[in-house]
Order: sequence, then C-alpha cells, then structure tokens
Amino acid sequence: MTRARRIVCAALAALLFGCPGPFASPSLVDYPRVLAVVAEAPTVEPGAQVTLTPIVGGSVNTGVFSWSLCVRPELASTGLPLSSFGAFEAERGCDTEGALVIAPPSSERSPTFSVPAGLLTDEAALRVAFGANLSGETLRSLAARAGVTAVASVTWTVDGMTTHAFKRVLIRLGERNTNPAAPSVRINGRTVRRSPARADELCEPDDGMGPIGVAMGARVLLEPSTDESWVEQFTILDASGNLVEQSEGSFRSWFSTAGQFDLGRSRAPDLNPSWVAPRVPGDVTLWLILRDGHGGTSACRWTIAVR
Repeated sequence: MTRARRIVCAALAALLFGCPGPFASPSLVDYPRVLAVVAEAPTVEPGAQVTLTPIVGGSVNTGVFSWSLCVRPELASTGLPLSSFGAFEAERGCDTEGALVIAPPSSERSPTFSVPAGLLTDEAALRVAFGANLSGETLRSLAARAGVTAVASVTWTVDGMTTHAFKRVLIRLGERNTNPAAPSVRINGRTVRRSPARADELCEPDDGMGPIGVAMGARVLLEPSTDESWVEQFTILDASGNLVEQSEGSFRSWFSTAGQFDLGRSRAPDLNPSWVAPRVPGDVTLWLILRDGHGGTSACRWTIAVR
C-alpha cells in the first residue's frame, strides 16, 4: 500500500470504524491525520447552518484545509442514510462519482456551511440521494420522512501529505440531535476530563496535579465513563417504509502518538482497553473519540508522561 493510500485509508478508518490493511496500526498517530470531524449540530433542518470541526493528530496548527458540502449517492439502503455507521466505504466524500455540491467551498479550519432551504424538495439533489429512477412524488416523500444526508468532505495537506476525510450530516424536518457529552477516562486512579468552557478537545486531570505519569513499558487500563445520560431516541425509515424508533449507543475509538492499544475500538459491554506505554521516556498524546451511531461525535485529548 502506498503512503498516500495509507493516509487516505487511515483517515477513513478513524471516521468509519473500518479499513482494510495493511498498515502499522490504525490507532497509531505517527503522521498528520484527521481522527474525526465534529458537526454542530449533527442533524439540522433545511436553511440552518452547521459548523464542522476536525479533530486532528500531528502538526495541529499547520497545514491547509479544503472543505466542501455535498449530497452523494450512498451505499446504504434507500432511506437509511445513517444505518451503515461503522462500515467501510471505498469512496471519498464529495469526490464520489455523481456527488452534487450544495454550498460554496471553504478553506477555514472550522467552517460553517448554510444548508439550502429547499434541499428536501430539490429534485436534482433527491435523485442523487435516493436514486434517479424514482418518481418525484416518491423522492419528496422519502425526503420528508427520512431526511437527506449531506456529506462534509475535507482534505488536510501538511508538508505535501494529504489526508481525506468526510462527515455525514442529516438534513431532516422536525428533528435535531446533539453530540454526546465530552468523554472522561479514569487512568491509574486519576480522571481526565474536559472543562465545559473549553472550545477544543483538550482534557486534563481533574485533580489539578499535572499529567498522569506511567513507567516505560507499563500496561495501563483505560476506564471510560459509563454514563450515557446523553443518549437520545431517533427514528429511521426501514426497508419496508415504516418509521422505526431507535436508541443511540456509544462507540469509542482510541488513538495515541506512541505505545500500543490491545483494543483500538470498544463499546459496552466490551472490556475496557489497555494501553502499553513505549519503552522510551517522553510525553505521549492520547485521544478518545466517542460516537453515538447517529452522527454525533465528541472527543478527549490528554497527555501521559512516560518515565
């Protein structure tokens, strides 16, 4: 696999929980990568705005971003645009053949896009989203009941290397959902968490005693909070055309700049993952990306001092 292909594949793995190998480790951040994209809010109504923030690893304050917002043909079943969460998809966001761009592009690090007010009745967009052979009446009915999935596509170029990533945003009447609460993690009897006042994903020990220290080569158990009071209910349109109520879940992805996880992905009731520290001293950055299976994402980033 070429390095460029490895970069693309790793970014998709971070966003979609799956990518065919080989690469050194999907959880190892040893080059600039987009680990996730947070949408605020993940579900919006036509005419609303959505702000997108990338969670990146490496060269945090450098590089060039290029964003677009589109409707594209989905590999998921008609009317179930978010049901394939966790599946690998070979296409790359708005670069997918047949995609229809629905907003001006942006080079901001964290852009805000305006969703067209008439998107759910725009026949050209609906034919991309649901299929060219359906009648206009069927297309509008599907859009009104299931909504339309917009895709935010981003490239991040750092030192000549480009990462591609994308994020789904559901456009739907009468439904909004929020991102999960910021995750917290207990490590060696101490807890790292994010302050509600922070605009980024930085987490710090809540005891105020500085970074958590571990010995070189130590195996450390990572215990994420099991509080899921943030879980929301939502509806999907099933294959029979019925609206079905579902509940969000918690899907966790783990990343670090060094060391090794025994589980790069986890969810209840899976065992909590362990992380083995590298056998050289220094500060290591770790991330926990939390997704709710409904488009919502939150993140926590902290430092462990290996001694």
